[in-house]
Amino acid sequence: MILILLVLGAVTVKAGGTALFEKAAGTETGAYWFPVIALNTVTGPLYIAVAVALFLRSRWAVPAAWAL
Repeated sequence: MILILLVLGAVTVKAGGTALFEKAAGTETGAYWFPVIALNTVTGPLYIAVAVALFLRSRWAVPAAWAL
């Protein structure tokens, strides 16, 4: 599960960041709804943080993983 969250977080940050920066630069590759892309860009680091917390066996990691 930790590896899945790490990969999902990295892919989400890459895809969301690329779409946001392309939109800001005016070189959009498709029609995206801005709130969805912005939310995905924010949740990517959360996936990574939960993966690290699960690896470190933090108390809040399991409830956070279920919430994501």
